[in-house]
Amino acid sequence: MGDGRTPSDSRCSQPAAFPYQWLDNVDTQHPSVLRYEAHFAMMLATQRAMLLGEVDELFEAAANGELEESADDYAPLKPIVSDPEIWELRLDSLAEYRYYHGEPPRWPNLLVKLHRHVKDDAAAQQEEIEQAIRRYRPQE
Repeated sequence: MGDGRTPSDSRCSQPAAFPYQWLDNVDTQHPSVLRYEAHFAMMLATQRAMLLGEVDELFEAAANGELEESADDYAPLKPIVSDPEIWELRLDSLAEYRYYHGEPPRWPNLLVKLHRHVKDDAAAQQEEIEQAIRRYRPQE
């Protein structure tokens, strides 16, 4: 994984007595987030409902510490190498949806939503990761 972390190092893979709480810190006016929302808006209602259900299940599983690598080596959770407190949640369906969140050490029961987008390519994705880092560490 590059920095030595694996999905099992994330809170999203470690069940707790109570579910972790999500805090939303996403810039809903960011162009990538608007494109993500438009992507869903263009779907047929049944397709959108099914996919949004998958997204909800992903975030619920993360909050319950239930995410783990599958037998086919697909991980719905991946560490961000450039920042040890930021993780990528992955949903590969009709498109590749990416969600970034932070796990602040000062608040061990909190998960912070930072950014979301539809993945285009690796080069463009790095800018999306940088956006998540800016949302998590705005002063730096």
